[in-house]
Amino acid sequence: MTRDDGQDLLFIDRHFIHDVTTQSFDMLRERGLKPRSPERIFGTADHYVSSTANDLASVADPERRGMITALQRDAAQSRITLFDMDDSRRGIVHVLKMRYALAER
Repeated sequence: MTRDDGQDLLFIDRHFIHDVTTQSFDMLRERGLKPRSPERIFGTADHYVSSTANDLASVADPERRGMITALQRDAAQSRITLFDMDDSRRGIVHVLKMRYALAER
């Protein structure tokens, strides 16, 4: 949509987050803010876990496990839909974007 001043206004209908978002949620908490439109945000652990892993115990590195646990906590606190470790919808976030875009056609 183009505004009267010539600037374009974009609407983001869906936002995907992953297991490397802890700092963003920490920053929101520090500023006393919450994610806007949590019903449009979807999360999945994809950077630090194998796509064949179905539980947190399969992530050997404690730091990586901590990032996934933080994603689970932040999603729950913010009422964000999380495609968690045992969820069949879980996968690589960039592939999920395409899957959901194509499903709407």
